[in-house]
Amino acid sequence: MTSSNRWGNVPAIDVINLGANENDATKDLNIAFVASHDMRHVVKTINSLPSNLSGNLTILLNDITTPIACRNLALLFILGMIPDEALAADVALHLWYSVFLPEEYRVQVGLAIAAALDKSRDDSITVPIGKRSTVSWFYPPEAVAYLVNLAPDAEISKLSTPSPNTVEFKARLLDGTIGIGYDSSDPLEGWDISAVIAAGKAHGARPEDIYGCIYFYLTEQLRMFAKRLRELSISFKLYSTEACGLAQAIKSGRLTELDLPPTVRFNRIEVSNILDAQYVGMDAVLTTWGPLLSDNPFATIVGYFLNWPLLEKDGDPTTCEDEDVIDQCIKCVMDRDERRLRVPLRSPPDALPEFPDDDNWYDYTNLNKYSWAERFVEFSRK
Repeated sequence: MTSSNRWGNVPAIDVINLGANENDATKDLNIAFVASHDMRHVVKTINSLPSNLSGNLTILLNDITTPIACRNLALLFILGMIPDEALAADVALHLWYSVFLPEEYRVQVGLAIAAALDKSRDDSITVPIGKRSTVSWFYPPEAVAYLVNLAPDAEISKLSTPSPNTVEFKARLLDGTIGIGYDSSDPLEGWDISAVIAAGKAHGARPEDIYGCIYFYLTEQLRMFAKRLRELSISFKLYSTEACGLAQAIKSGRLTELDLPPTVRFNRIEVSNILDAQYVGMDAVLTTWGPLLSDNPFATIVGYFLNWPLLEKDGDPTTCEDEDVIDQCIKCVMDRDERRLRVPLRSPPDALPEFPDDDNWYDYTNLNKYSWAERFVEFSRK
């Protein structure tokens, strides 16, 4: 996913899947999202944990793109520091997905950020969010400047002297001139469409009002996430750097003082699609992050290949003959007997998606831009 796509382009996944793996609510877990992009996988993962979880959860969240890294941090501040969970969820929803922020929400965003920055003025860079959770961030100066300028002007003067370019960018971001990146970006691509429609129906929205459905779905998810921040023991550690460079910094001991010593091991490492040859590549990802994988049968590196068809002959749809595409669709897509909905875990490599009815087929093939060539993979030590 490029930096211009500020939202997800594959549905959110629960990277822990505790019931099918460790199945131990008392176990401490370390989870790394090393090229996180937005927060959807984090939200989905934490919301999927059992309510009786008593183990400590450490979340390493990294993205090299400054606006996305700062937005992720701001979302944690908002959801953890605004006392009213319903208000926190709605403010977070607007910051995450809306081009325009209502003025009162802009103030709420700024106050949450300013309060967090004020608490971290000393050498400490860890602040509480919720009753049992904390967030620590280790951002380069340009990212800190960007974050500071999301706070109200009255607070900015106490915290930093922003550059004119940063102030201009802030104004353009908040008035909607800058926001979603690609004009084809769509929040529907980051979430499971069946769950979105089900949430909408529960609130009286029809499937045809798909963006009304996703509003209700995301509101539910963000309220639950805000509640989990208050109930569970979660330590967030946020970075904004190159993914493999972060792994090298951990292994070299440079992050020991930040509670990431060379001995740290992760139960899950989610690498997004930096496995693609156009980005970091599989060899580099496994070489740098593999040694940081915990030595247990459930520890896994999770990722996916998104752009691999572009390296194949006739893989680029802009140069492939229409007739070839149509023939393949007739043979593979329109055969109702061979479709499968969201290929289950541990399915054979040739398993196909299944669509139980025509409406479901339409929802998955027309309400998003999936190529259906995405390939999700897992790597473990054994």
